[in-house]
Amino acid sequence: MSEVEVSVNAHFAAIVANGSLPRSSSFLEVLLSDDGTQFVENESYLFDYKRGWYKSAGDTGAPAILRALAGFHNTYGGILVVGVDNKTRVGGKNIVEVDIEAVNTFIRQGFSHSFVCSHRRYETSAGVVDCVLIPRREQGVRPVRIIQRVGDYPSGVVWKREAHEILQATPEDVVMLHSCRDFGQEHGAQLDSARTIIPPATATIQRFIGRQDALDDVFQWLGKPRSPRTFLWGKGGSGKSTIAYEVAVAASELGGDLKLGGRDSLDTVIYLSAKRRQLAPLYSKIEEISSPDFASRRELLEALLLLLDRSEGGISGMKDLSDDTLIEHLEDAFDGKSALIVIDDIDTISTAETGETGSEDLFYILAKAKKISKIVYTQRDSPRFAGADVVEVKPLDNDEYKEFVTVCCDQFGVKLPDPEFVDGDLSTESERRPLIVEVVIGLARTCAGDFNKALELYKNRSGQDARRYLFEREYLYLASEADAQTVLYAIAVFNAPMTIDDLQVVTRWNPDRLHDAIEPVMNMFLELDEAGGGTRYRMSVPARDYILDVSKSVPRREHIEANIESHKAKRHLKGAAVTTLEASVQNLIEAGLATTAWQRVEAFSGTAKEMASPHFRMTRALANAHRERPDLSLVREDMSFAMDMRCATVDSLLTWIDLETRLMADMSGIQKITQYVENEKSIKLHEKAEVFVRRAKHSFKMGYELRDANHASASEAYIDAIKYNLWAQTIYNRLKSSKRAINHELVVKSTGAYISFAQFNKLWDNLPSDIRKLHDIRMCFVADSFSEPWLNIMANWSSGYRQIPLQSALDALDAFDAFILNPRRCYFESDQRESLVRDAIRSTRASLKKNASRLGQHRRIIK
Repeated sequence: MSEVEVSVNAHFAAIVANGSLPRSSSFLEVLLSDDGTQFVENESYLFDYKRGWYKSAGDTGAPAILRALAGFHNTYGGILVVGVDNKTRVGGKNIVEVDIEAVNTFIRQGFSHSFVCSHRRYETSAGVVDCVLIPRREQGVRPVRIIQRVGDYPSGVVWKREAHEILQATPEDVVMLHSCRDFGQEHGAQLDSARTIIPPATATIQRFIGRQDALDDVFQWLGKPRSPRTFLWGKGGSGKSTIAYEVAVAASELGGDLKLGGRDSLDTVIYLSAKRRQLAPLYSKIEEISSPDFASRRELLEALLLLLDRSEGGISGMKDLSDDTLIEHLEDAFDGKSALIVIDDIDTISTAETGETGSEDLFYILAKAKKISKIVYTQRDSPRFAGADVVEVKPLDNDEYKEFVTVCCDQFGVKLPDPEFVDGDLSTESERRPLIVEVVIGLARTCAGDFNKALELYKNRSGQDARRYLFEREYLYLASEADAQTVLYAIAVFNAPMTIDDLQVVTRWNPDRLHDAIEPVMNMFLELDEAGGGTRYRMSVPARDYILDVSKSVPRREHIEANIESHKAKRHLKGAAVTTLEASVQNLIEAGLATTAWQRVEAFSGTAKEMASPHFRMTRALANAHRERPDLSLVREDMSFAMDMRCATVDSLLTWIDLETRLMADMSGIQKITQYVENEKSIKLHEKAEVFVRRAKHSFKMGYELRDANHASASEAYIDAIKYNLWAQTIYNRLKSSKRAINHELVVKSTGAYISFAQFNKLWDNLPSDIRKLHDIRMCFVADSFSEPWLNIMANWSSGYRQIPLQSALDALDAFDAFILNPRRCYFESDQRESLVRDAIRSTRASLKKNASRLGQHRRIIK
């Protein structure tokens, strides 16, 4: 800039620093021609001309003005002089009143953080102008962004003022953006080599790309008091070390201009790394680092003390110092210096056998130190104790990714791949991690620029070292977490996001066990996928490739694979949404959360096709049946539809029967179920037997309930119970199963008082012959079940009271005649009982004979 330009800018810088516009227009005279008729001074860092203001944010001129507000604020502050024609340089051209309150409201709502502009109108010899003062952003505050798209300008961009232009900031601007930006004053002197311990850069790509958000987060944290440490964390190969290195370099360039904690000028920058190996992207090979900066907690503390105490001779006998003495020396060192410490790849130590990193020691040293110092750690896993002071390093965003591909191709000497490849296969396989992008493009160099072949090489043997570098350390750390490895294998084989319900189906584990298995592998191997509602666990393509490489000995591997195949088949048949709902409802019911299961069904918002599917209807019936107040008619309707479509499962049918029994409903529902089960060939024999047992229990319970109110109905129910109980036991016997139907003795004893022997004989004769042959229960328990009520009937007749109906007496005589005439159908527990029965028969026959005149139609009995 010329001396005049410097003078003009310094003039406006003083106004910005004052924070308010002057009352008089005289400050604008430096912009005017000698005769005062034109604004002749060219636009510069701290002022800009605009012809007119805008009526609303949607006006054509609004985007440029809003962008200028952000650019000036991010740089040195400045003043917009509104109403000056670009060609004639004459004022008085603005016809729109500047509503500064509306401007500040838009800033509050549409910018990433708020600042307040001010406005005054001035009469000048060159015409009326409106001046808008934009304040300078404070050091330690993140650069402002417009959080919504305005005109052709995308959202989220950091704008800066560069001479007479508003430009997008680049990584080269990080020092300027985070300095005090006091125009006309040089920022603090860069730290000399004696106070900066930063090794040479190891990044393959020489140009630093993007990462503005991460850099801004770190520099904002540097200005925070009472926050001694932060963690740059993210997946392997995402660029954490590169960002940390750029922070260290930028901090050393800022030097004393950087106020740690907003108070103490930076004295020294130290960069240490625990890396024991690194990946050479150009060759996709792991290289061992023979001498890392430190390999243990003790070595880290010693290295820091050595580098902080740069006095001649240093501290003698450091190796012999006790841990407590070493920490005391470090406390003294940090009391006298304000330092930025960057510790790269700390989880190399945290995942080692001892796991002690010294981070807690340093945290308490810095928290108590007289001067403010800061530590930046890089690690792959998210820290579980650092609260809000963490910065996640995410994959490259779209613009950064495309720029990074271009830079890699330039540096490796290969042509740019097709856009389809960049946006498709490369993006998916690399997950936009810079290191993987470098590896694939490096392989393309060996394949004569054939990116598809390079990607295929990466997915096979040529990429094994890269995958090992990204995941091996953390996976080996899971050696004692067999459940975690099993879950990773299940999700890798499934090859799609999985819910907890999906994982329950595949592993047969309860939710608590699954959550315990997932917790140690989140972020590093898994991430949440909430697309489409609900929480799913997703595995990236690089992580999946590695897990499939190393999971040869995962516990229950074959079992998991079989369950996944079955589950996928169901998803294909039913649809993923209904399958997930079905698994969720079953799991909730098993956990005793029937109400939640029904709420989940009610909240299901599937397509019309999904809502009409028999699988959804069956799931709804299952949840309905377990409610405290189920809707039986809806259960019957849904389950009938599922049976009609041949989709009803045995478990759902058993649930339906249990509901019918619980509500003591009529037999229509159960009759429909058993008819379906008898005819459905896909239902296995042992499953049919279970359904028959449930029907027997239902009928038995119904007979008991009706025993006094409705003798005929009770008899029918008891007969039904005996029939289906016998069928079930026949199947169990045929299968040589250890299962048993209802206790026959219980059924027959309870039934004997309510059905006649003739009814039983009719039932028996209607049973298939194989059942009759297999069961020798015919009248096994007649001594206790049949004899007692009929003995009472016959005793009543023989006593002459004749209060019992004649037919009952005849039935009794029939029964006992049959017992005596066919001993194979009867046995007695004792001779005394048999004698009692015979005596009863004789006395009853005698009583009937005496009444022969009244019983003419029954003479056959008397014979």
